[in-house]
Amino acid sequence: MSPALQPIAGGEEEGNRERTCRGRVIEAARRVLYRVGAAATTLEGVAREAGTTRGGIYCHFASKEELILAVVARWPLPSLDGEEDVADPLAGLDRALCRLGGQLRDDRTLHEMFCFLMLKCDDTVCGGLRGRVLDPFWRALAGQIEDAYRSARVRELLHPCLEPSEAAEETLIFLEGLLDIGMLRVGARDTATLEAAIGMHIRLRRIL
Repeated sequence: MSPALQPIAGGEEEGNRERTCRGRVIEAARRVLYRVGAAATTLEGVAREAGTTRGGIYCHFASKEELILAVVARWPLPSLDGEEDVADPLAGLDRALCRLGGQLRDDRTLHEMFCFLMLKCDDTVCGGLRGRVLDPFWRALAGQIEDAYRSARVRELLHPCLEPSEAAEETLIFLEGLLDIGMLRVGARDTATLEAAIGMHIRLRRIL
């Protein structure tokens, strides 16, 4: 059938095609951002990666900054939710931290997004995006960790020399360091090492 005789796509089909094209551009941008960082990413490079044109990107995004925002919004960072342990808050916190570390290590897309935000998201290019995403992420983690320590104090499980807020700050620094030293490499079989490091950290905060 010649192009002139092709049936006209309906509104729903057209909408699906638009969403597919937009999603392909966002996925391509994620890969490019991870490889070269925000400063070196160009719409031309994203277009090549997505198999489209710069004009095709402008059909969906007004600027590189808007595209980067769409990438970050599609893959939000995880939280510690879902691992509460009423009887032993420290055990619940141990499991939650291990789960979080495992997600950032084993989920390739999530790992790449986290590495981009931590290492390759130039705030002069992204308009403070790194801080706007990572700061709430760390604050939320700090609050959840402190809540666990406060619950542990009520149950007389937290070491008496520790204050929940200070202990939470120390745990957050520990977690940042764990991520920074590269223990969470994608594909690395270091689950036991990760869990052992977190388990030891939590045990040192427990009444022995």
